Amino acid sequence: MSATLPILMAVKDHLKAHLTDWEIELMPDKLDDYFLAHPNGAVLISYVASKFGGLRAADIVSQTRTVNIVLTVITRNLHNDYGALDLLDRLRLLIVGFKPPDCSECYLIEEHFEGEDTGTWQYQLVLQTETVQLQNVKCKNLPKLVEVITRRKGQPLDPKLTKK
Repeated sequence: MSATLPILMAVKDHLKAHLTDWEIELMPDKLDDYFLAHPNGAVLISYVASKFGGLRAADIVSQTRTVNIVLTVITRNLHNDYGALDLLDRLRLLIVGFKPPDCSECYLIEEHFEGEDTGTWQYQLVLQTETVQLQNVKCKNLPKLVEVITRRKGQPLDPKLTKK
């Protein structure tokens, strides 16, 4: 099972290592206060939802958790080398197949134009990955295995053992 924040941090670190000409950040707590300071633009990473599958085991709650993550692209250009379209192409190649900790490979769901405001372009790229959600179980105080006595067919019983 993987918690949400480590998944987002792994995506951030992966993108940051490959997109050195861009600001890569987690979505700020107060989006209205966000100021795009980077000259090229930014990718903001946010968790948006999870869907849970049916139970996978009979003795414990174990479910597939499908995690939705949004990469919000904010750029000052649309068509040039540091434009939104080029960045989206690079993001798709970087994220498809990337495997966050305790998750399956990431895959894409959708991409859409969010808008343009005074020369700042915004797109969103929605991706998914899967992990497992497990029940938190307290350990039972059961007898511990102390010793294993092996015996091959035809060998006499170990003297430590007694017949019933």
